[in-house]
Amino acid sequence: MITVSDSIDIPAPPEQVVGTIADLDTWEDWLVIHAGFSEGKPDTFAPGTKFKERVKILGMPGEVEWTVTDMELADPGVIAMDGTGPMGTTMEAKFSIATDGEGTKVSYDASYGGAALTPLLGQLEKATKQASAESLQKLKDLVASKAAA
Repeated sequence: MITVSDSIDIPAPPEQVVGTIADLDTWEDWLVIHAGFSEGKPDTFAPGTKFKERVKILGMPGEVEWTVTDMELADPGVIAMDGTGPMGTTMEAKFSIATDGEGTKVSYDASYGGAALTPLLGQLEKATKQASAESLQKLKDLVASKAAA
C-alpha cells in the first residue's frame, strides 16, 4: 500500500475552497486524474453517495467506484471517499480544509492498495505525488479565477 500526502495554501475563505472541491462540475478543471463519470455525475454528493469515476494514472485508464464517507462543508471542512478499483484494488482520498491566517490550507491524503498494484508501487507513488501537486495547484488557480470573476 502507498500513501501520498500534500498540501497547499489558497488565498480564499475555506467555504469557497471546500465548495469548489465538492462541486463535481469543476473536477475536470482541476483534478488531474479525473477522466469523467462512468455512469454520469451523481445527483447528490454527500455521505453515502456512490458513484463511478473514470481515472487515468500512469497513462492507464481505470474505473473507481467511490463511496463518500465524510463531508463537512464548514470550517474546518473535510471530504473523504473510499473506493474500489479493478482487480481488487482499494483507494482512499481525503481533503481537509481549514482557515490558515487570511486564507485556507488544503491537505490531501490518498492511499492505494491491492495485490494488482504491487509491481507498480514505485511508479504509482511517483505519479500520484505529481498528480496531487498538480491538482492542488490547479485547484488554487481555479479558486483564484472564480474570486476574480
